[in-house]
Amino acid sequence: MDHILRAVGWFVRTPETPQGSAKLLSIPLSHYCEKARWALDLSPFRNTYVEEAHAPVFHIKPAISLTNKRSATSAPILVLSGNSASDPPTIIQDSAEILAHLAKTFPAELGHLYPPGEEGNRVRALEQELGKRLGPQSRKLVYWAMWQARQEGLATVNPLLEAHLPKAEAMLWNLGEGKILPRMMQVMNIDAASVVTALDDCRQVFKEASAMLAGDGEGEGQGEQRKYLLGGERMTAADLTLAALAYPLVKPPAFVSLGLSGPSASPWTTKLADLSAEFRATPAGQHVLRLYAEERFPAGEETSRLCLRTVDCNKMPWQ
Repeated sequence: MDHILRAVGWFVRTPETPQGSAKLLSIPLSHYCEKARWALDLSPFRNTYVEEAHAPVFHIKPAISLTNKRSATSAPILVLSGNSASDPPTIIQDSAEILAHLAKTFPAELGHLYPPGEEGNRVRALEQELGKRLGPQSRKLVYWAMWQARQEGLATVNPLLEAHLPKAEAMLWNLGEGKILPRMMQVMNIDAASVVTALDDCRQVFKEASAMLAGDGEGEGQGEQRKYLLGGERMTAADLTLAALAYPLVKPPAFVSLGLSGPSASPWTTKLADLSAEFRATPAGQHVLRLYAEERFPAGEETSRLCLRTVDCNKMPWQ
């Protein structure tokens, strides 16, 4: 696989980080990358950052190039330019670290995500819990659905998604997914038994989140219907994390632009149809849909579709 990744590199350009802004290395459909993307869209970088999107596995070599660590291959990775062209960039890996860094750097725009005092501690604890429980388990359900679709000959990508990927990566994914997906599933411990456990875990998380919205547990407004998970008047990092990590299961309409739903949806997404209907029907699922409709996109924005700020990464070997 390593020689294939090196060969792909001949045809993939690494975009520069805009001066005074940021670059996000991502896997477009990753829910962890969506969490980081959401944070960037709340920040002053909203109209200036660029996204360097890669197909799964093909993100590994660019990730190593950024981190200089062969063990640090996960996405997302945020690159912040220095104060001047001669200053080294700041590299931040992990969606939770990216969100926390941007909230600390831009308190006017993102400070409300982490309230002060004990409330902030509860937010961080819930964010961490969702990251450990919902994140890996919802990812298992998605890759299992892709694999089941692949077994039936259904495509796992579509032109809407391919438009954001380097052409060489999209071509090789289409040619090699029959071998790439099983290897990925092996690394992430995805099989029929683990998927059953993952589904039970996701259902439990949604059940607990629904109870929180009904006023059970810690936070403001105990015993009363809440607008946000821990009460309060504004969205916190816990709400954002739930929405981002649950989006593949709930499938908000915003993701029609990436072929996750709608008339141009990737064929494999039909494997998630029943699950999506189940999770959407819960109070937590409705909360996720509301957050995307009311919080994900600024008031007055013309479109409610997700628009990736990807740049052209294609090149020829001699360029």
